[in-house]
Amino acid sequence: MGRALRDIVRHCNATLSVLSACLADPWTRLLAARHPALSASALPELLAADDRGVVGAAVANPSLPATRMVSSAGGQ
Repeated sequence: MGRALRDIVRHCNATLSVLSACLADPWTRLLAARHPALSASALPELLAADDRGVVGAAVANPSLPATRMVSSAGGQ
């Protein structure tokens, strides 16, 4: 199942519901965090993650509002 999820989350047409489900899986969380279809409302939790890779992927996500990037950078 893990391999299938990784392939699905990498697809450019992955849906928000699939990406949300992938956030709970440690193997696909990073991939979901960087996917442009992930909603901006999911990103604050990822920005506070313990995994620096996940945080970096969330910061690079094009759905992250610019104002959130500034506030995140200022808090570190």
